[in-house]
Amino acid sequence: MAMPTYAMSCFKLPVKLCKEINALMARFWWGEDNGRRKIHWCSWKMMSTEKNTGGLGFKDLQGFNKALLGKQIWRILTCLNLLLSKVLRAKYYPKTSPLSCEVKGNASWIWKSLMGARDVVQRGARKKIGNGKSTKIWEDAWLLEGKEGKVESPKPPDCKVTKVSELISGFRWKSPLIFRTFSSHEAGNILKTPISLTSRPDCYFWSHSKNGQYAVRSAYEALTKEDK
Repeated sequence: MAMPTYAMSCFKLPVKLCKEINALMARFWWGEDNGRRKIHWCSWKMMSTEKNTGGLGFKDLQGFNKALLGKQIWRILTCLNLLLSKVLRAKYYPKTSPLSCEVKGNASWIWKSLMGARDVVQRGARKKIGNGKSTKIWEDAWLLEGKEGKVESPKPPDCKVTKVSELISGFRWKSPLIFRTFSSHEAGNILKTPISLTSRPDCYFWSHSKNGQYAVRSAYEALTKEDK
């Protein structure tokens, strides 16, 4: 049966509706007819597991819905000149980011739908350091190592640096400052992080794909793995 992928790319479907569609797909596979139940040779959990891990590859609607919405978030996050990006930025996050902005109660249903799926993007989005001017040291995910890519060392009380650009001088990391500010392990991770030699602006890349671009499939796979 066909899934409502267009609607799922724009709106967050109610949990009850997702469960009903999942049940319809399961009954169709199990061969239920006119309300008469047949033997369930495998569970829905097994049916919705990826084929490469022994499942049947059916999509769990709630997770797939979030992965599709995540693609829209990725567009407004990386394509800043899109009209949609400009409108949403002016209305909902003029000074922050769609990954960290507050979701107000009077926001539109579409925006609330997108924000309901931003945790998918937060798990895989990383900052690629250019000049470091738009990347916040303790708030953004920019380290190549670590589960979330964020700095875990607490900010020293007397520390005045806030942006990654303040840790760079002449296209090189300020090693003495970094070792004074962060733990030795984290300082080593920072020094391993590549820096652009062209002073280009920082940009986002998707850590779950080889080409750095968001893909619904990789987002769904990452989501289902973490939920198990």
